[in-house]
Amino acid sequence: MNIRKWFVLQILYFKRLFLKKSFVVLLCLVPLLVVGLKLISTEDNGIVNILVCAEDEDEELSSEIIDKLLDEESIIVYEYCDNEAKALERLERGQADAVWLFPKDIRKRIKQYASGYTDVKLVEVYEVEDTTSLKLSREALMAAIYDYITYEEYAGYVTDSVPEGTEVTEEELRLYYDYFKQDGSLFEYYNIDGTEWHAVGGYLTAPLRGMLALLILLAGIAGVMYFRQDKENGVYEYLPKSEEWIYGLSGQLIAMGLIAVVALISLYISGNAVSLPTELLLMAEYIITCALFCSLMDRIFSNLLLMGIVTPFLILITFVMCPVFFSLNGFLPIKCILPTFYYLSGLHDTNWMLYGGIYAVAALVLNLVAEIIFNKGIRKNG
Repeated sequence: MNIRKWFVLQILYFKRLFLKKSFVVLLCLVPLLVVGLKLISTEDNGIVNILVCAEDEDEELSSEIIDKLLDEESIIVYEYCDNEAKALERLERGQADAVWLFPKDIRKRIKQYASGYTDVKLVEVYEVEDTTSLKLSREALMAAIYDYITYEEYAGYVTDSVPEGTEVTEEELRLYYDYFKQDGSLFEYYNIDGTEWHAVGGYLTAPLRGMLALLILLAGIAGVMYFRQDKENGVYEYLPKSEEWIYGLSGQLIAMGLIAVVALISLYISGNAVSLPTELLLMAEYIITCALFCSLMDRIFSNLLLMGIVTPFLILITFVMCPVFFSLNGFLPIKCILPTFYYLSGLHDTNWMLYGGIYAVAALVLNLVAEIIFNKGIRKNG
């Protein structure tokens, strides 16, 4: 194969891609997808909307707890309301899922609760219905008050334990309580490969990686179809038949590479990217596996119309089987056929990156075998 000729043809193919309206649309979909998800993520996006208000706005403890809730980043959205009647009216109108009313004597109630009077009502909760999400929110409410309950229990224990006549000041109690209090998490999260897990991006922008992966796969299929159209139009008729699949494969890599560059930039802009070396390695492997997969599809579905019919079903199967929005249990043999599965799974388990490399080698061997059989068929027909 003439390297200079190959290089010139790839430059021409690169330029021709931007004359394809479908490819330009595909390229524009990437930033539009990112902007759309970012806009959605800035809206009121909680699964539960809670109105919080205090009977007495000057009550220090109520204000402290409410501020703590309002500052919390969570799938539960809290909104302060300065009037109980207004809050209940909004609840009746369906503008909120629940109202939490903090009583003016909440400090007294917490002390009673810590002393063993567990039937004391700490906060008044108003709800129209009792859903799983609201049950989750009540756990969050208890978590917000928990520190104050444990402090009162600790203070009561210390006061009862010291010898008679020994005075323990509030400042001393607070000092010792803060010293022994554990602020760390009760749980540690790890990926399946043993590396420490870190949340990447928000929950609304989390599917972005999977959706971008689908666009890259679609670009690979489009690259196959563009090459076939060019071949039917006689663009590559002077090329030896044995070299056509190499030109087709490199064309797919160019098409997917352009989408991948924009996708990587989008992942960093949206805050959903991990370390740069990991991103580059994952993306390079994904582009190669997709190109080889699409090349095999080109062998199987030799008719352009048939390829167009199969493509939506392939994208749908990939969407369902791969962890784009959700992770589906089972169906591992089907998942292992899809290159997108290795890319999305490799993000949290490096073993799947290794399996993706094995997949690429196997796909390359299949392509070479198919090419040898195809060339033998041409020679026999010739």
